[in-house]
Amino acid sequence: MSLQSKALGYFSGVNWYILAAKVAVILGMLLAVHVYDVTKCKVDNAHAETKAAQIKYVDVVREVQVRVPVIQTIEKETMAKNQNIKEHGDRLDEANKSPAAGTCTLSADQLREFQELAKATQH
Repeated sequence: MSLQSKALGYFSGVNWYILAAKVAVILGMLLAVHVYDVTKCKVDNAHAETKAAQIKYVDVVREVQVRVPVIQTIEKETMAKNQNIKEHGDRLDEANKSPAAGTCTLSADQLREFQELAKATQH
């Protein structure tokens, strides 16, 4: 008996359709498990990212709650300073409307208002 006929003798009793169906079922199950694992991994990663984002959100909210009063105080001070500068600028404009305003010398009112405006604009 030749090698080819021995090999054919071993596989002569195999039902190839049933064997192919079993292999297809096993491959289908492996594919289903793989898809399930990939999906579960993606969901777990999404949950982890969500938790990290929630923690970051809480930190940002805390920082904002701490900083808002400070910013409001600074904003009030800035508004008061800007109002002060505007008032001094308006007074300097009024002092510049005097008849001696066109000369190169400053009047006492112009000099005083200019100095107060310069002092108000410093930090």
